Amino acid sequence: MRRRGGEERRRGGAGEARQLCSLSRLSLAPANFSKRPYWFHSEFLKSPKTIHLESWLVEAIFGSGRDGERIPHVECISNVLLHVNRWDPKGEAEILIFGRPYYQKDTCKVIMNLADYYRE
Repeated sequence: MRRRGGEERRRGGAGEARQLCSLSRLSLAPANFSKRPYWFHSEFLKSPKTIHLESWLVEAIFGSGRDGERIPHVECISNVLLHVNRWDPKGEAEILIFGRPYYQKDTCKVIMNLADYYRE
């Protein structure tokens, strides 16, 4: 798109991120998650948002198993990094959300809405 004066308007990279996410899902080789994503800055590690949920809800939201197969997709779409600490399989789990404060809040709302959905 063009603005007045002929300047091109840049998009925030959301389309690029979606495209990369869909490419990583389609490729046969696993995605390289050892590199820090271009949108993640080290200062985001200082203040994670914390959510406490029952372990069965975490498995329902992110997938069963230790790895949580849907976590990389959520991270890629939401521009946050997630870390799940499971204290007890039948007890409570802690989810740490790292990223920009707005994205942390948005991702927290999505997770809490999904938890409410699965509780019903």
